[in-house]
Amino acid sequence: MSLRRHLRGYDKSTEALRAQYAVPDNLLPLARQLLGAIPDAPELLDPHELTLDQVQALAKELGMPIDPHQYDYYLESDESWQKVAEMRDVLSRT
Repeated sequence: MSLRRHLRGYDKSTEALRAQYAVPDNLLPLARQLLGAIPDAPELLDPHELTLDQVQALAKELGMPIDPHQYDYYLESDESWQKVAEMRDVLSRT
């Protein structure tokens, strides 16, 4: 199962997508560590809102000059909610 994840920044007023950075698979262990224990979401399928510290740490590893105060940032997949639900169902059976 392949799933691309992104660090996405949304405008604080309009909630419009304003920034997007691909998160390579090799940074997923760091993302999991930054988010802490998420027992019901080990594969990071659902969107996760990030704190300022989490954004700064992930941006540093991505090598991107990201202002964590500019937008509300989330770690998200690029899959539709239907595909995420399907993947979650498959994972729950393994």
